[in-house]
Amino acid sequence: MANRDDDKEEDPNMTPEELDSRRPDKQFPGFLDAMLEIPDPRLLAGDLLFILMINFLLQIANEVGDPSFWTNGGFAQPVTMPTTLLAVIVRDSKMSLAWVLGGLWNRSYSSSSVSDDATAVKTALQVW
Repeated sequence: MANRDDDKEEDPNMTPEELDSRRPDKQFPGFLDAMLEIPDPRLLAGDLLFILMINFLLQIANEVGDPSFWTNGGFAQPVTMPTTLLAVIVRDSKMSLAWVLGGLWNRSYSSSSVSDDATAVKTALQVW
């Protein structure tokens, strides 16, 4: 039987310093550093750009699918500031936050997660 570090809680002879170092608030900075490590920021930038493009394509499909778009001249109508831009920004923000937080939680931005295609697909499915 190997003596593991996580079995220390069963030891009644632990000093207060040892117990204090195991408190969650003492481990939180190290946990944050490990979770927020992004060795390849191009993966993160690519994800965010792809989500932004998808949201704009969804919004274009939504506008083109609206019957009033075609009655007002279709693609020949004058270009104005869209009133639905806020909805695109909100949807993009929600999708981006959810995807990036899921990716950080599953460590999908680490170098080892893209070592081969099978691992990259597995990690993407975990995030999804």
